[in-house]
Amino acid sequence: MIEIMILLHCKKLTGKISLLNIINGQIYYNNVDTFSKGVAFFIRNNIKSSIEYVSSFDGRFLHITFKENDFKYDIINIYAPNSVKEKVLFFKKVSDQIKSATIFIILGDFNNTLAEIDRCGKTSHTFDQRFKAIVEMMSKHNVIDIWRKRNDRTKTFSRKIIKEGVLVQSRIDYILVSRTSDVYV
Repeated sequence: MIEIMILLHCKKLTGKISLLNIINGQIYYNNVDTFSKGVAFFIRNNIKSSIEYVSSFDGRFLHITFKENDFKYDIINIYAPNSVKEKVLFFKKVSDQIKSATIFIILGDFNNTLAEIDRCGKTSHTFDQRFKAIVEMMSKHNVIDIWRKRNDRTKTFSRKIIKEGVLVQSRIDYILVSRTSDVYV
């Protein structure tokens, strides 16, 4: 049974969504009146009653904290901006929002690769300010890319476009978990 669903690119999302009836829960969302932002969680009612904290900003960040079976969970859903300057500031702000929890997960569209294996085509992975801001956040909060840890040599991509007649692929959507909780994932 689905307890929590994470949605990205929720442009102009409203509270009147028929999925709520299917999952018997509530929607938490953060979006603005543009076509470039929006994140959401669908939370089943049995989890909803355990929610202790909800925060959001800029249509790109949504954070919930809840307790279940003596474990505290922090889940952050992000949709990072594309520009270098905005992305660096965004990940610093995200890092500042992170609290201590038993189980910590940050997921979403990072709009950036984390390694060369996450790109294919004409472009290559760059170790620029955007990358450094993400790595600093990961290091500060002791989180890892759980999928890459378990699939260290596998190439898979979440974004595919044709650029100048060539297929360009990249993995820019991630699930990061605290090192201490990776056994639960």
